[in-house]
Amino acid sequence: MRNKKILWLTSFMFFISIRALTNIVLARLIEINFSNSVVDLFPNIYYKILIVIILVPVVETFMYFYLPYVVLFFFLKNNKIILHIAFIISSSLLFSLDHKYHVSYFINSLVAGLLYSGLYLIYSRKEMNPFLCTLFLHSFYNLIVLLNN
Repeated sequence: MRNKKILWLTSFMFFISIRALTNIVLARLIEINFSNSVVDLFPNIYYKILIVIILVPVVETFMYFYLPYVVLFFFLKNNKIILHIAFIISSSLLFSLDHKYHVSYFINSLVAGLLYSGLYLIYSRKEMNPFLCTLFLHSFYNLIVLLNN
């Protein structure tokens, strides 16, 4: 149990650090503000919380990480290496293609997708709930974006 807590904490800090670094580098290179996105579509803070922090992460985690893993596992369960590579590539691309507001946002989302899918695999191997762990990371990041607005 203690090892799972340490894994969760270190992966959480790693994820947030990489996402922050990606945002900083892309913002400086391309001079774009990542806070202007879907968040701005909802004027009411309660709608923003419901949609951006709860609903969107649930739907995206299900569509871009859970479903691809289940489908790929069905076809590639005998070859774990191919399964993992195919999962990371497909889920990252699916996730980033849904976030194509701007080229830098696409790149940022691709990095996020790589992190989410990699951590999804790690959590599943450590017998943690990969869906809930990935969902929490996604929700937390969206909360940071919302607070940044």
